[in-house]
Amino acid sequence: MIVVSHDRELLDLVDQIADLRAGEITWYGGNFSAYEEALGTEQDAAERMVRAAEADFRKQKRELSDAQVKLARRKKYGQKMFEQKREPKIVMGARRRAAQESAGKHRILHEERLADAKERLDEAVEAVRDDDEIRVDLPYTAVPPGRQVLTLMDLELAYGARAGGLDLRGPERIALIGRNGAGKTTLLRTIAGELEPVAGEAVTHVPLRFLPQRLDVLDDGLSVAENVARFAPGATNNRVRARLARFLFRGARADQQAATLSGGERFRPRWPR
Repeated sequence: MIVVSHDRELLDLVDQIADLRAGEITWYGGNFSAYEEALGTEQDAAERMVRAAEADFRKQKRELSDAQVKLARRKKYGQKMFEQKREPKIVMGARRRAAQESAGKHRILHEERLADAKERLDEAVEAVRDDDEIRVDLPYTAVPPGRQVLTLMDLELAYGARAGGLDLRGPERIALIGRNGAGKTTLLRTIAGELEPVAGEAVTHVPLRFLPQRLDVLDDGLSVAENVARFAPGATNNRVRARLARFLFRGARADQQAATLSGGERFRPRWPR
């Protein structure tokens, strides 16, 4: 039996964890807690590898720069000696060619070392996950304490749900909970003005935004960046991409077609708006 769930208690009862990432599956023995511990150990090692690779990359850049300075000095000195003609022309010409060949080999060696260091750094960075780096900055509420934000008066909703009288004052964070089909989404859509109540009234006293539960707000024919730009016409391309990067859609991933996104990924592009 394969279990796909967000229920951590349930996942702590399984025997193995299959980790799907970048098109490959890695198996971990044990339950979800054991998987998290093993993954944490792997990530600690990966981050150490990044730091070591960064240090080596900086070292190779310094050595290449130093080599280029030394080669420039040698070239300048050789040119000076050639101009002063202190030795026979044929001897000086042979020395110049030998020096140029040696300098070329020396430069190529350092460039290859730098390229190898960059490749190791890229591989090390790729091994570090950024799954937990989504950053959401929400401005502090502008609702003053005690401000009336919502009034429900004998509200009767579509599909038979009811909400009695309510006078809500802010600022507060409120979770709306209930069994499936109880009318939670219907109530929120009615408050947002998307549905007309059967009876009664819902009055909002402050600006309102509604983040829908549905995943059908994206145009599958557009890229991630284009979908966000659709809902933020005043934002520049740089701003759209900068915001998307905070939700792990960096670089070419922002140009990924919406049709190729997973359910969780489809939910992410809606937040930057």
